[in-house]
Order: sequence, then structure tokens, then C-alpha cells
Amino acid sequence: MSRQLSAEFRRWSRWYPSSWRADSGAAMLGTYLDVADAEGRDRLASRDKAALVAGGIASRMDLVVPSRVRDGVAAVMLPLLGIYGLVIGLVFEWAPWAASTRAHWFARVSADFGGSVRFTFGPFLTPMVIVAAFAVLAWITCMFGPAWLYRSVLAATVVAGLVVTWMAHFGVGGFQELRATPPLFAALLALLALPGARPRRGYVLLGSVLWEAALFLASHVSGAWTLHDFADGTSTTTDSLFFMVIIGPPVAWIAAVLGLVAALVLAVARRRSLAAIIVLCTLPWAAYAPGPEVGSESPLMWAPLALGYLAAAVIAIVAMRVSRRRITRRVPDLPIGG
Repeated sequence: MSRQLSAEFRRWSRWYPSSWRADSGAAMLGTYLDVADAEGRDRLASRDKAALVAGGIASRMDLVVPSRVRDGVAAVMLPLLGIYGLVIGLVFEWAPWAASTRAHWFARVSADFGGSVRFTFGPFLTPMVIVAAFAVLAWITCMFGPAWLYRSVLAATVVAGLVVTWMAHFGVGGFQELRATPPLFAALLALLALPGARPRRGYVLLGSVLWEAALFLASHVSGAWTLHDFADGTSTTTDSLFFMVIIGPPVAWIAAVLGLVAALVLAVARRRSLAAIIVLCTLPWAAYAPGPEVGSESPLMWAPLALGYLAAAVIAIVAMRVSRRRITRRVPDLPIGG
């Protein structure tokens, strides 16, 4: 009995780093053997295998990015993803309060183009509404749904964001108002939130309020989205202006640089976990920082970003080597036994 289970354990425990297997593998195997013997089993249960896979992946990620850092990034990115999807989906893609006004406006501009392009996606503006719907659903399931559903929807947001980005980049479907940057931004937010633990409901609500206030003030002050635009369906027929306020090249460059400076100060103050969280949270903005609007051809614009992320990479490599010297101890989160 023990020989077959031991062989299965050795095979499935390969998901864990070798350091964990050397230090904790024998003890964990003994636990599995005791439980299996009490239950009259000679093989690992399905839940045992799932626990080993989940725990092994988490342990390997801990060698690169500690769990507290991943959890902090998720607590920041998930509320932004939800509010971003809500604003894009409700205000720009749908705008049900101005349906008749929009329909008249779309008919007029479509006639001007001779019907060669598409201005609607059913009752919505573009397929970006699919990404927005997944983002909002991930936000809701984070607070009120089971963990497996939350992670599944979050992964679906990444996939949908990449697919719609591909459609926009290659002009699939001929949607006039579809842009590649908004869905890609949503995919990046979901991707960064995915490795972390599900944020607590209170953190999600607080973060959502803060992000909503920040987005509203930024877009209102810039003139890209005002209260009049909210009520006027024809003024909000594209999310590109709103998106440029959030992550246009000038804003993206400033946000990334300020984030790196803050992370450097925190690292010097030995708040390395918080510094790492900030560095990772700047990545969606750093992805859009290069742009002619900020003179990306100038080394003076590239230097702060290049040096900042180079320093972060060096610190991360040193931390990884230190962590490999320490034995990673992680017990699978799922219960043992079937």
C-alpha cells in the first residue's frame, strides 16, 4: 500500500521546489500515508493531488515574488480592474440612458462612411464590452462569490482582453471605435491580480471608492469626461479620450516614474515588500509610457524608467538567491484526503 502511494507522492511533489522536497517531503509523505491508511486507501486522492499542485505552484512563485507582495498587488489591481470595467462598460460601451440619441447619431455617421465600417456591437459600442463585463464580474465574485469562480473569471478577463486587443490591432470585425490599448490594459490588470490571494471585501470596497474618485477627478479636470458627457450619449461614444487620461503616454510616464521613486525611497527605508508592490503596480503604466507625446526618442525620458526597473530587477535577483538559501516550507492549502 505504502509503495504505490509513495511513488505517486514523489511524482506529484515535483511541483514543489527541490529545497522544499528535501526539507519537508518526508514529513508530508508520512502525513499522507497515515491518512490513507486510516481511510483504507493505497493511492492519493484527487484532492491530495490538487493540493500538491496548488501548493507547489505557490511555493515556486514564492521564490520569485513572495506571497505578501502578490497579495498586495492583487489588493491594488483588482479594485481598479472592477471600476475600470464598470466605467468603460456602462458609460462608454452601453449608455442605456441615451440609447435613442446614440442610435440617431450612429445612423448619421454610418451614412457618412457609406456603411463601410461598424459603429455598434449589438446594443453596445464595440467588443470591448465583453472585457468590461468579465472585469466587473471578477470584481463582484471577489467580494461575493466562491474563490474558484473568482479566479476563473479573472483568467477569462485576461484571455478576453488579449483576444479583443488582437481584434483591434488587426481590424477584425471593422469596428470603428475599437482600440487595442483599453482591452490590453484590462488584461494587464487582471494578470497582475491573478497570482495573489483574493483580496478582502473591505479592501476591495475601499480601493474601489478611491480609484473611482481618482478616475472621475482626473477625467473631469482634463475635460475628457464631464457630468454633461455622462448624460449626453453622443459625447461618450468612444473610450479613447477617457483612456488617455488614465494611461496616455504623458500620464503613464509620470505615474511610472513617480512609482519607481516612491519604491526606491521605501526600499532604502527597508520597506522592501511595499516597494515591490509599488514596482509591480506601475507595470501597466510603464507598458504605455513610451510615446511621442513625452518625447520617447530622448534618452532623458527613457533613463529614469530604465534605471528604475534595472535596479528593481537587481534587487529581485539578490532576493531570489537569498530565498533559495532558505528552505521553503509550504503545506498545501487544500485538505488531505478525499
